[in-house]
Amino acid sequence: MNDCRFQWSDAWLLHAIILGGDGKGASLTRIISTGDVIQHAMFTAAELEGGLARLSGDGYITEVEERFYPTEKALNLYDSAIQQHSRLPSVTEAIAKGLHTAPWSPSYSPGENSDSYPSFSIDRLRQAEEEYRAQIKTYFAARQQRSRMRDKRHV
Repeated sequence: MNDCRFQWSDAWLLHAIILGGDGKGASLTRIISTGDVIQHAMFTAAELEGGLARLSGDGYITEVEERFYPTEKALNLYDSAIQQHSRLPSVTEAIAKGLHTAPWSPSYSPGENSDSYPSFSIDRLRQAEEEYRAQIKTYFAARQQRSRMRDKRHV
């Protein structure tokens, strides 16, 4: 696989896999949530499927029992990126440079995906997105409850 085939979103995806896995492997739900933390955006189906195909095909990630793990190659790239930068978007940009992608621009579009990943499906993506939305809903409900309790103490 030729490095120039990587897209900018592949760097974002790899960053999300590394941070989301925390050494235990990242589920698709965790990749989506971590990606949202990094870029305040959700991956498209094309970004996920194509990115998983390209990153696994070039030896940056592996999948075991529906969890994605960065390889030593990916961790070396990440270590180099965090030595240079501390902010999440800057680390993603450094990973993108390491993958030799074009930098992100407002005109970026993942387009149609020509790379397929064997275990990826729209159903699997939708399930992961639903799990993530449920986690967010639970988080904000708990946050709202804590806020109400604080308000009652100050009355």
